[in-house]
Amino acid sequence: MKGSVNKKTLQIGALIVTTVLLIVSVGIFQFVTPSHEPSFYSKLEKLLMKII
Repeated sequence: MKGSVNKKTLQIGALIVTTVLLIVSVGIFQFVTPSHEPSFYSKLEKLLMKII
C-alpha cells in the first residue's frame, strides 16, 4: 500500500518537473530565437500528444 502511494507521488512529481522544464525551455527558446520558428512548436505538440 505504501509503495503504491510513493510510486504515484513519484509519477506526479516527475510529470510536474517535466511540465515545468518544458515551459521554461519554451520560454527561453521564445526569448532567444525569432518568433518565425513554428517547427519547434509543432514538434513539441507531437511530443506532448505521444506522452498524453
